[in-house]
Amino acid sequence: MIKFFKKYKHQLLSFLAHISMLIMFLVLPLWLWIAGLILGWISANLSHSLYIHRIYSHKQFNVYKWVHIVGLFLFSGLSFGSPIVYAAVHLNHHKYSGKSGDPHDPNQLGWLRTWFSIWNEDFRPDRRFYARAIKKGG
Repeated sequence: MIKFFKKYKHQLLSFLAHISMLIMFLVLPLWLWIAGLILGWISANLSHSLYIHRIYSHKQFNVYKWVHIVGLFLFSGLSFGSPIVYAAVHLNHHKYSGKSGDPHDPNQLGWLRTWFSIWNEDFRPDRRFYARAIKKGG
């Protein structure tokens, strides 16, 4: 049982976040719930699409250190796990897109496993390699 929680901890955190959102819908006033959805949507898109995808994984922009701190803080709220593992998965996805070796190809895994980030057991990114590549900007 503990092995299950260790293996799927990020998916479980995401699931609990969604359940708590539904409970808050029943408890909080509607205007506060809508404001939370809007702010959550903005922070999720900034931290994922702009920061972790474009700045952290692809090095498309040079930013100040405080932008990295804020981006990593906001990204941690998405429950995607380590930024280095995210970058490794994402860069492998670009490298093997649509082929064997693509860590989240819905044609190979099915859309449900892809959506919930439940990848094949044989995919273990080399975090040290990607950490060096990200640090160099490559």
